[in-house]
Amino acid sequence: MKPLNLPDADPNANYNSIDPLDSRYYDPTIATYLSERSRIAYQAYVEAALARALAEFGICSPDIANEIEAATAQVTAEAVAEQEKTTKHDVKALVNCIKAELSEEAKPYVHFGATSYDIVATALSLQLRAAINELIIPRLSELEKTLLRLTNDYAETTQIGRTHGQHAVPITFGFAWPSTSAVLVKIS
Repeated sequence: MKPLNLPDADPNANYNSIDPLDSRYYDPTIATYLSERSRIAYQAYVEAALARALAEFGICSPDIANEIEAATAQVTAEAVAEQEKTTKHDVKALVNCIKAELSEEAKPYVHFGATSYDIVATALSLQLRAAINELIIPRLSELEKTLLRLTNDYAETTQIGRTHGQHAVPITFGFAWPSTSAVLVKIS
């Protein structure tokens, strides 16, 4: 099966938001992984994987699985949203959009043997795994490097010492936080 190609996020288009407050804090990189558009892309991808599994078990032909996979790659968030106005069900809307691109022979195998939750939960786990591995971990790694640099740059900076919550003899940042630097270095 081909790897999933996530659609590009566009801050001026619908279905790219992560939450209703997104317009103030919009980040297109985050939206690529966690938007409504990517959620639908992952769910379509899972439907394609299901068809591929059905073919591997001889329930449908590989040609039908290929046809379903090609159809899932054409699904758009806009089409699913429009279909959902009628179905009042997100996964049924997705299935209808996939089936609209298929031959009569292939239609019965879309979503065959699956529940909506099978698709939703599997897609969410894939979506979150990709976001963690491709977005969050690299950003945390950059944060770690920044914290190490700041720790080293300001190790000699004087700061107020504290004892029982009250000011005490002045100390340096490096004196107060040597364990922070050591922990960060060990992580690297």
